[in-house]
Amino acid sequence: MNSVIPVFRIFDESKMREFYLEYLGFKVLFKHRFEDNMPLYMGVEYAHCQLHLCEHHGEATPGSAARFEIEAIADYQRLLTAKKHRYYRPSIDVQPWGLDMTLLDPSVTGLSLPSHIRGRSGIALERHLFPLVPPAGPNDRHP
Repeated sequence: MNSVIPVFRIFDESKMREFYLEYLGFKVLFKHRFEDNMPLYMGVEYAHCQLHLCEHHGEATPGSAARFEIEAIADYQRLLTAKKHRYYRPSIDVQPWGLDMTLLDPSVTGLSLPSHIRGRSGIALERHLFPLVPPAGPNDRHP
């Protein structure tokens, strides 16, 4: 297997486009409808992250959630906040495993964007963010 591409259920194409394309910055890879008045199935991509967005009943479960690891979480959060969107103003939460930013799309699908610190950004940053957590030993693995 090369990659996993989540399929998210959508209900309103215009709200979906506003959220994924305009706000999050995804680009359209493809669009498909069997006929003009049929449900949309669309692929989108941001960096190396692909999603399929689908209006078909039964294709995906509304209210699901997915996690997409992100390296520059603070930069992305600043980019989103600078857009001054009416409904979306994400914050970054400090968790024991790293930083995490969660968003809900218009169909109430949760997108969690974790940025794991241990083994990624160095011990200095980890000690700065988590001063009470001992540094990882050579045999410790981050879940």
